[in-house]
Amino acid sequence: MALTYISILLLTSLLSTPALRNTPIGPVALALLAHFAFFKTGHHAVLSFIMWDAAFIPLGKTLRYPWAPIFVILNTFGPQILCAASVPLLTLWCEPYPFPAKDSATNHELGRTLLRPSTAPSAVAGSVSSPASGQASSPAPATPLEEAQAQTPEQTRAAHRATLLARIRRDMLTHFAAYAAINVATTAWAAHLRRHLMLYRVFMPRWMLGGVSMVVAELAGVAIGMGGVRWSVAAVCGVLGW
Repeated sequence: MALTYISILLLTSLLSTPALRNTPIGPVALALLAHFAFFKTGHHAVLSFIMWDAAFIPLGKTLRYPWAPIFVILNTFGPQILCAASVPLLTLWCEPYPFPAKDSATNHELGRTLLRPSTAPSAVAGSVSSPASGQASSPAPATPLEEAQAQTPEQTRAAHRATLLARIRRDMLTHFAAYAAINVATTAWAAHLRRHLMLYRVFMPRWMLGGVSMVVAELAGVAIGMGGVRWSVAAVCGVLGW
């Protein structure tokens, strides 16, 4: 699990570039990493290969409920839980600090990112009538830079938080879609090979593993990933400016 966590950090660092930050590569790679870590740690898609010894390692030679089943579940589906809970890192890693729009240097950087060719001075000047025509010139529409400068720091931070949560939800749905695609392919091949002699020995256990892994990843992603991010963002937004 430690190597899996290190792999997640390395993957997050590689995908923190602006060209790869908003792509579905990260969530899909985390889903594939979860499957790789599951089989690399000695697990198999067979019921007889479940490591029941995990229930006795931390508790000795006695079974204590509900701790024994919890340890078996964590040992079996640890990679899926860890990768699903790490999906928000793809958005939060190296996220820039949203400074209030009061500093001139910040306004300059904000203007370079928000100003578009359609809001250039020449385009705006073309929409204003000439004074010689005798008609009152209509006010020019506000540019994105002016709208951003007109916002208060609280509004800027609230918009930034909403953007972060929307990006995390998108990455989480992409992560779940990767599991769903694997399960659809597994179901299709299990149905195609329904008369195979190894159906109940190879294909059906793999289909069962895919379904259970998707459910565990969704529960971990919603409870730990989304719930933890909303709780932590709400707790430290006033300190970090988010």
